[in-house]
Amino acid sequence: MPNDELDSSLTPIVKFRITIDNADDWLQYELQYKVLVCKYHRYAISNLASHLRTKHSGTLKEKAAVVRKYSYLQILNPTQVQLPPPLEPPIQSLGRPRDAFICDEEECGFITVSRDEIRKHCNKKHEWRSTKQDREHWHHVFVQSFVSTSGRQRYFTIDYEEDISVDDIDVLHDN
Repeated sequence: MPNDELDSSLTPIVKFRITIDNADDWLQYELQYKVLVCKYHRYAISNLASHLRTKHSGTLKEKAAVVRKYSYLQILNPTQVQLPPPLEPPIQSLGRPRDAFICDEEECGFITVSRDEIRKHCNKKHEWRSTKQDREHWHHVFVQSFVSTSGRQRYFTIDYEEDISVDDIDVLHDN
């Protein structure tokens, strides 16, 4: 196989290097929630040493220095953190909010980023069926999560308006 036709499955994953000099640019302690967020990965980390070891490049000495720098912080496991109240401003260190769906059933509050999952939830938990008058039993929201692991996310709604580009406006006017 020629050199310019590399198999992408064999291409090494480049790991971003966090050092003592750039740590404050890439690690953000969110005092209100007692979580340390890796801004490169956009999620809260519960074990900084493990995160640096598995997700970032650098020498053991560099990584140990970063861990020492943040060792005084009280850090909660992201799955145990009390979530922000609904419709607060986005937490910048978690990156751009995601599109999601929230169940309209009173007191339910189920949130997912999957339209299929929200439909299944409404059908199973609330015995809802689509009708001409009630096509959807949910509505669109923007969310963030401290956790990125699939199935362990705990989404919270945020107050966010997506920027609409000039091209999007033209498309809206053409319809």
